[in-house]
Amino acid sequence: MPVISSGPNEPTAPQMSNLSVPLVRELALLQDGVEMESYDDDAIVEVYADPFCDICDSPARAKFNATAAHSHKKTPCVWCESTLDQFNEYLGYENGYAKTTDAGLLRRAYEWLHARSKTAAEKLFKKFGVRWTIFNTLPGWGPRSKQVLDFMHAFYLGNVSHFWSNIVVHGYLISNVGGASSPMRRFERFMNKIRWPGHIGRLPKNLGENQSLQKADQWRRLLTVLPVGLFVAWADENDEIPLGAPPVPPNAKRTVSFTRDLSQTYSSLLSLAVAGRILPSHAISVAQGRTGGDYYRSYCTSLLDLGIKLRPNNHWTTHVPEEVIARFGPIPGTWLFPFERYNGYLERVTLNGHDGGVMELTLMRHWVRSHLLYEYLLNLPDDAEDCERDSLTEIIKEDARRRGSLLTQLAVAQSEEDGGVIALPKKSQPFHVHKRATADQYPQLYRLLLEFSRQQWPTVNVISESSLDDGSLLLADSSVTSYPYIRRLGIRYTSSTNSRTDTDRFAMLRLDDILVPAEIVYILRLEVADAPPLVCLAVRRLATDLEMPIFPWDIVSDELGIYSCYAERYQELEIVLPNTLDSPIAICSITSRKIPDEIWVCVSLDRSGYELEDADDGAD
Repeated sequence: MPVISSGPNEPTAPQMSNLSVPLVRELALLQDGVEMESYDDDAIVEVYADPFCDICDSPARAKFNATAAHSHKKTPCVWCESTLDQFNEYLGYENGYAKTTDAGLLRRAYEWLHARSKTAAEKLFKKFGVRWTIFNTLPGWGPRSKQVLDFMHAFYLGNVSHFWSNIVVHGYLISNVGGASSPMRRFERFMNKIRWPGHIGRLPKNLGENQSLQKADQWRRLLTVLPVGLFVAWADENDEIPLGAPPVPPNAKRTVSFTRDLSQTYSSLLSLAVAGRILPSHAISVAQGRTGGDYYRSYCTSLLDLGIKLRPNNHWTTHVPEEVIARFGPIPGTWLFPFERYNGYLERVTLNGHDGGVMELTLMRHWVRSHLLYEYLLNLPDDAEDCERDSLTEIIKEDARRRGSLLTQLAVAQSEEDGGVIALPKKSQPFHVHKRATADQYPQLYRLLLEFSRQQWPTVNVISESSLDDGSLLLADSSVTSYPYIRRLGIRYTSSTNSRTDTDRFAMLRLDDILVPAEIVYILRLEVADAPPLVCLAVRRLATDLEMPIFPWDIVSDELGIYSCYAERYQELEIVLPNTLDSPIAICSITSRKIPDEIWVCVSLDRSGYELEDADDGAD
C-alpha cells in the first residue's frame, strides 16, 4: 500500500500517529482474519495479513515509527545503541556493537506515552529517542524489525555522493591544476568517451562543471566506472596511483582537514565499489550480503584512517546485510527507485493555483482510473470484441498524447510481458548460413551451428545437409532464422549485424561460471525435424593476453565485474545459449604507457534497471 506524506515538517510524528488510527484498526482486523470473495471463484476464504513498512526513506521511517531522526545525539540508529559521536569512531563500524530490541523500544515508547507531563516526555525522547505511535498497539509490531533502510538514499545519495563531492572534489584530489592535462580534464575526457548501453537511463555528466549529480541513478552509474576514471585521472608515468597528495589549487577556498593521499583514497574507493556491486544484487545470499558488508566496513574504517568525517548514512549502511538482506531479501525489492519516479510524475503536475483539496481529488481520480484501465487491460478476455480492444487502445493513446501519463508506461510493460526470462521480437528474418558466412567472413559458422545443435539435441540425429544418412537435416537455407535483438531479464541486447543499431551488441557472458566480455554477432533460431526450436547466440569474446598491463582494480576484478581487453580485437566465433547473457557492459577506452594498443575496460552493469524502454517490436 503506497503512502505519500507531505513534509518535511508536517505532519509531526504525533499527528502521523493520529492520522493512522483508522488504518491500524483495519490492519488489526486483517490480523484476526477477514472473510473475502476469492477471485474467479465462488468460494469465501479467510484472509490474514501482517503489516510491515518495507519501503521508505529515512525521514519518513523516523516519522512513521516515531523514532529519533539522524541528528539525535544518543540514539540516531534504531538498529543499535551507537551514539552520534560513535559514527565517527571505529566502534561504530565493528560487528560487536550492542543491538536494540523491539521489546526495549516498545518499553521506552510506553514510558513516553505514560509520562506525567510534556516536559517529562520530552526528556525521555531526548534520552531514548522513541515516542509513542498507534502502530505499537498491533500484535507483533516492532519498531526495529518492521521497517527497512532504503539503500537508494543511504548508499547512492549518501555514500557515493559523499565520496565524490566531499572527499574527491572538496578535498582537491581532482582539480584543473595543469590545464588540458589536469586530473579533472583527463577525467572528463574519459567520461565522455565511455560507450554506455542504450537503455542505461540517466548518465553522469558535466562533473567538472556541476561537481555534483541530482539523481541516485547518476551516482549509481558513476560508481561503476569510477575505479577506472580515477585511475585515468591520477595515474603517474608508471601507470600507478602515486602516494601523497596532489597540489592544492592556488585559488582554493576551503581548508582540507583530512589526509589527502591518492593511493589510500583509491583503495577506499575499491572497497566502496565492491560493496556497491555486491549488496544491491538482484539475487543474493545472506553470506554474500555479509561479504559486501565486510567490504563496506573496510571502506568506512579506511576513511577514518584518513581523518575523514563520516555521516549517519555511513553507519546505517553497515546494517544492510543483517537488517535488510537477511530479513527482507534482495535490496531491489525494497529500494525507492520506482517510487521516486512516481514522485517525479507528481512534481510535474501543473496546479494552476487550485487549493482546498481540488488537485488532490483530481490526482486520486486519475490514479484510480489508471489502475482500473490497467486491470481491464490485463484481464481482457480472449473473446473480447474488436471494438472493445480498439476503444481501450484509443483511450491509452489519447491519454499519452495529452499527458504522457503512467497509462502508456503500464501498457508498454504489459505488452512486453511474456511470462519468461527470454523474449524475442515478433518478426524474424531468413538467414542463409553459407551466404552470410561468406559475406561476414565466418567460414566456420555452419560447422559451429551443426556441432551446437547436436550438443543441445542429443536425442535427435542432426545431420549435415551434405550427408546421405537418415536423420534431421540442418539446412543452411531454411533451418536458421535471425532476430535483430533479444531480451533477457528485461534487458535488450542487439547484434553487430543489426541494420538499425548495434549500440547494445556487447555483453558480459557467464561461461563456465566465469564472466567474459563478448560481442554478439548473430541472434539465431535453429529448427530441425523432431526437435523443438532452439535460440542461440553467435559471439566473439574480446581478446586479452598475458601482455595486458596489470591495473589497480585487477585485485578485485571478479568482484567488480571489470575486465581489460584489447580494443576491437576478438577471439574465434562460438555458439552459446541466451541464458549465458549476464549483464550489459559499459566500455571505457583507455591507454597505457606500457603497450601501444588501445585498451577497452569492460564494466559489467547491474540488471536492476527501472527505466522502461520504447516498444519497437514492429519497427524491427
